[in-house]
Amino acid sequence: MLRRLLFFLVLLGTGVGSVRAQVQGESLESQQLKQRLRSQYLQNDTAQAIINLYGRRQAGGVSWTIAAILSAVRIGTASSGTTTSYGGYSAGNSDGSSNTGAAFLIATPLMAYGVGKVLHYSNSHLEQVLTAYGAGQPLPRALRRKLKPRFFKQPIVKYKEISVKPAK
Repeated sequence: MLRRLLFFLVLLGTGVGSVRAQVQGESLESQQLKQRLRSQYLQNDTAQAIINLYGRRQAGGVSWTIAAILSAVRIGTASSGTTTSYGGYSAGNSDGSSNTGAAFLIATPLMAYGVGKVLHYSNSHLEQVLTAYGAGQPLPRALRRKLKPRFFKQPIVKYKEISVKPAK
């Protein structure tokens, strides 16, 4: 049973690695893309709100994925035995079973939700939406509904590039 749990954790770990590779909010290229889009649409508050929305949803997807992995690890490693405390002493009975199945059942939908958010709100999709919006096409109805006032209220900070000299 322990081998199954370790296999499951390795499988989840490799899945997180591929998700992090697809999560565009963390990498330098992603930040440069968002800064380029912010500077391109500096005077357009709707485009800035869309960029804010996508950044929040990308971070939310990563959070759901990490929470799923941590809950799977915690549930999978929890003992299913009973423990009784008498004063300063504790006596435990364990039947030797594992909670791998429960961990899998709980973590799978949470992880699927997080990965779905990461993939749906990717930077490539953000760039497509902003390109279409810049060309004069209306925003999709689903995206218009998700744009709340809080995304418009975030301050727009003009990006100032700073030259960096590598250390020797």
